[in-house]
Amino acid sequence: MAKANKASVIDTGADMIEVLIPSGLVLKHRDWEIDTATASPATLAYLLQNGFNQSMVDSAALSNKEQEGKTEDEIAEIVLDKKSKRFDNIVAGTVGTRAGGPRAVGIDKYIKDVAVEWIKKIAAKKGMKMPEGKGAAERLAKIVADYMSDDDRAEAVKVEARSRMDRDQEAAATDFTFAA
Repeated sequence: MAKANKASVIDTGADMIEVLIPSGLVLKHRDWEIDTATASPATLAYLLQNGFNQSMVDSAALSNKEQEGKTEDEIAEIVLDKKSKRFDNIVAGTVGTRAGGPRAVGIDKYIKDVAVEWIKKIAAKKGMKMPEGKGAAERLAKIVADYMSDDDRAEAVKVEARSRMDRDQEAAATDFTFAA
């Protein structure tokens, strides 16, 4: 298990909060990576701020087609609406989903992850490909729903999901702290 991150930051007089980050989380970009277990609190705070800022900027991107024939005020209104929706999704924990619905959280995320993992194994054994490209998330969601429609299979998935969630929560609670 990773040691608790106890790196100190220059005292700004501001109160600090504790954040639990799952053990083994490594942030990667091509050849660069940051192990969150050993990153300083200042590094992680920077990444949170930068990620939030970039997400809000990205949410306001408009194509030429979306801007075509609109006044500056109309464009500004569209941008404000898109940013407001992104902010609401960030706060709700649903940002980043492409499946048209809210992002799974808690036990639901583990259930989906286990179901998808088991479906992938079945597909591999049968020589079948998993959905790819545009619309793949929607097709996969239907496959998962069909898979989970069998009560015995659904119960086995839920038992495994609960076990993984409990194990991860236990590891996160003991592996990492920002406490000074």
